[in-house]
Amino acid sequence: MAPLKTLITVALVSAITSIANAQTPNGYVPAVQASLNVAYGSNSVEPAGELIPRPETASPPSITTPIFRSTDPGIIFMIDLDVPRNGNRVTLLHWFVPDVTFSPTGELSIPVPDGDSVAGAPYLQPSPPVGDLPHRYTFLLFAQPENFSIPDDLPINPPTSVQDRIGFDIEAFIEEFGLKAPLAANFIQVQNTSGTATMTFPGPSPSATESEAEPTVSMFDGGASKGRDGMSAGVMAGLLAGIFGVLL
Repeated sequence: MAPLKTLITVALVSAITSIANAQTPNGYVPAVQASLNVAYGSNSVEPAGELIPRPETASPPSITTPIFRSTDPGIIFMIDLDVPRNGNRVTLLHWFVPDVTFSPTGELSIPVPDGDSVAGAPYLQPSPPVGDLPHRYTFLLFAQPENFSIPDDLPINPPTSVQDRIGFDIEAFIEEFGLKAPLAANFIQVQNTSGTATMTFPGPSPSATESEAEPTVSMFDGGASKGRDGMSAGVMAGLLAGIFGVLL
């Protein structure tokens, strides 16, 4: 039998590695390990949790995946996890795209809705209240169940206003409409640094000049932001060194 120290070390390293490799924010349910490739322009989100300048998020991202090669359709969700409301943080559905397919090279194709398809919810640009902490926007890819449909009167199909998107519960949606575990995921962080600080929702839209300016948030090219969920390689190395220093 392996020594106790070895077993503890293996367990701790496994747990930390799992957190570092997660493609969803720490503690988020459903948790996902497989990466969904998300890119805003030339900026490919890697690692998960990268802080993206808000002006770059005006249009929907391009999405690819090596995971989903089925000819059957999939569903894409984009959800803000950090909307301030009545002293709490609640969710906001930013994008809901059913009936998506992927080419043999993994490129996403979004169908034009017709009378026989689920409408979904059009893309909303990330717009945290000015001066608020960076919001986490989680992307989830699901296989679409056979004969998938949702009631026309469901507020998100399509939403009539932003208010209809607030409080979206992905776990309840999964259970209600028979979705399996997510196939892949990713998430970004976005902070709104233009204008006067406010905690109202939605935040005020910056002027054209402000929206084109780069946020003043400190960033490292290609690195995760130092937010609630990012874990840099340096932090990981420090944790592992500490574990081995104590146990070995």
